[in-house]
Amino acid sequence: NAFLADPPLDQVVTTNSELGIRGQWNSLDFELNVFNAKNEDDIIFQTTGRSTGLFANVDETRRRGVEAALKNSNGKLDWQVSVSHINATFEDSFMVLSPNHPNADENGELAVRSGDRLPGLPETIFKMNGMYHVSEQLSVGADLIYNSDQIMRGDEANELDKVDGYALVNLRATYKAGSNLLIFARVT
Repeated sequence: NAFLADPPLDQVVTTNSELGIRGQWNSLDFELNVFNAKNEDDIIFQTTGRSTGLFANVDETRRRGVEAALKNSNGKLDWQVSVSHINATFEDSFMVLSPNHPNADENGELAVRSGDRLPGLPETIFKMNGMYHVSEQLSVGADLIYNSDQIMRGDEANELDKVDGYALVNLRATYKAGSNLLIFARVT
């Protein structure tokens, strides 16, 4: 990837507020957080062509959301589940370089409006994983990761179709063959 010289960049300043609760009920660990983060002079990548681009400041962006998690270990089974919902938006209107975008003007720019979603950040992220201890030597487990749809980088104006959400399942196993030897297998 070739980059052009960046314009002078200002330092990003983040103001963050977060409120949460975490605790334990019987053997269940729980956590719930709400947050609001405002970035001033955030830095975004702007494309100038097929394989070139530069970084530039934008006045203000915001990431606001909620996160929740549950976790439990009860001898044979360890598991946890978490979900995050993030509303990540541009908070100012501005012009962004995106010459390959079908709706770009004659200067290769798009008009981004306050409230447009930030590209590359899914609104919802869900994770679930578990490990089952078959015996003292053998354990098997799985992970499920889901990311909802997201805006494609280069479409800061949110005018094109979103990139579809996806789910991943990962499998793993470990076998303790001796006091100093652990054999493992992973399917990612």
